[in-house]
Parts: sequence; structure tokens; C-alpha cells
Amino acid sequence: MKEWTDEQILNYYLGIEHSDYPWVFWEAMRPHLGGCASLIDIGSGPGAFALAAARDGFHVQAVDISKKNLDALHGKIKELGLKKIKLIY
Repeated sequence: MKEWTDEQILNYYLGIEHSDYPWVFWEAMRPHLGGCASLIDIGSGPGAFALAAARDGFHVQAVDISKKNLDALHGKIKELGLKKIKLIY
């Protein structure tokens, strides 16, 4: 696995700020969750979908093989004041 660079992670977050893709995907998925209150985002990367789900009130476990991606996601969680995301390395 090739580790993401700091620049790639920054561009990822800039991209999801200016794109509706994470929300479009999340809105398409939500009707299929049938009353669930939690989910696991396996291979979360820096966490676009984990962030969308947590903003929508779900308890999320974000799992990734990259500590760097999870560290970036941890920073974004703190920045956004989200409480319902657990990171698993």
C-alpha cells in the first residue's frame, strides 16, 4: 500500500468541501440502513463517508490500514466537533 501524502490528504478534504459526492452517496445509502444507528466504514481513508454519517447522527467506526489517514480524520473530527466516530487502526 502506498501511503497518501500530506498534499493528497489536503486535496481530498478540499475536494469534499466543494463536491456533493459524499452527500449524494450517503443520501442514496441511508434508505437501505433500516433503522440502524451505527455503521462501520471499512477502508475509510481520510473519512468522507464516516464524516457524512456522523454529521447525520450515526455512530461510526472508521477502519483503515493507514495511521496517517486516521490521524487526518481525527483532526477533521476535532475541527468539526463530532463525537460519534471511533477510529480503528
